[in-house]
Amino acid sequence: MVANAKDPCAAFWKSMPAAVASELRLSALKMQLTKGQAIFREQEPYRGVFFIESGCFQWHRTDENGNEAVIKIYESGEIAGVPPLFDVGKDVRYIATLTALKPGRAVFWPATEFRRVLNRHPDWMFIFCSYVASTLKQVSIAKASGTLKSVRCRLEEYLTTIGAASDWVPLPIRKNQIACALNTSAESISRALASMQKDGRLQANDGRYRLV
Repeated sequence: MVANAKDPCAAFWKSMPAAVASELRLSALKMQLTKGQAIFREQEPYRGVFFIESGCFQWHRTDENGNEAVIKIYESGEIAGVPPLFDVGKDVRYIATLTALKPGRAVFWPATEFRRVLNRHPDWMFIFCSYVASTLKQVSIAKASGTLKSVRCRLEEYLTTIGAASDWVPLPIRKNQIACALNTSAESISRALASMQKDGRLQANDGRYRLV
């Protein structure tokens, strides 16, 4: 959400008025997440929003046949669970699942409290809307560019997102799921991995990968 910041979490808190930061800190519930743990699931009753302090989280939907579509990867400094925030119906639910790809931390705010803070502070409402617009822009660009870039390029960007540029990492989801997220096939993902290893761009060891 906070682009190009060395410390996205610090940038998030500094972006808001001091009174807002104080109110949000008082009502925040801190969470420690393990790899594979779902913060919320598709069709669960809506509870509120989550600020990602650390880690990497996959926002995804699954159809009745078990096919999975990845909408976005959330990282430090971003707010997840926003789409149903302003729905006023009695049966409001999350539209997709948010799952930890690696251990991380998040801060939770109940929807009613978060809306109350927004209503009390119009200046914070404006800043928050800019965060929402930024996320929509990221999702739109990612979906559009996904078909324009080569599979290898898309895969390299994905591996960078999950931390392979700085450390050995396992693939957090199956190849067919990665393929779905990158709008390609599992066979193409396998070929891209092999090509990157052959060219020396990627190292592999016992199911773990590192970009070099």
